[in-house]
Amino acid sequence: MAWKCPGRRPGRGHCCPGPGPRVTSRPWAHTGGSGYYDFILRNVLIGNELEKTSLAIQFKESLVHNEIKFIPILTEIGNLKDKFGHKEIDGNLANVLVNSQNIIEIGSVISVISNKKDESLKYFDKNCFEF
Repeated sequence: MAWKCPGRRPGRGHCCPGPGPRVTSRPWAHTGGSGYYDFILRNVLIGNELEKTSLAIQFKESLVHNEIKFIPILTEIGNLKDKFGHKEIDGNLANVLVNSQNIIEIGSVISVISNKKDESLKYFDKNCFEF
């Protein structure tokens, strides 16, 4: 499914490139609060939880040694049925590890999200993520 621009954002102008100034270098890079994320992993289990959940990642643009780096930040955990991701993956109720840990926190920098039973199966890897 192709990404569709939602149009103007209150107080921030238009989100897509076009006539006038560009608001962002990534047209889909809306703030998490608006319901748009860079990446969503849906229908996964974390730790010993039996209820499925979803994880949302938003890339933060940072200037590091005069280069722009995109830092993946865990922005939201929970039922994200009304949220949208530029890239989405269905975890099919797999139990996952985030950065090789069962315990995760919002605001964490994410390196990898892998299957707990087979860590070679990765749902997200910051070194291999493409927009």
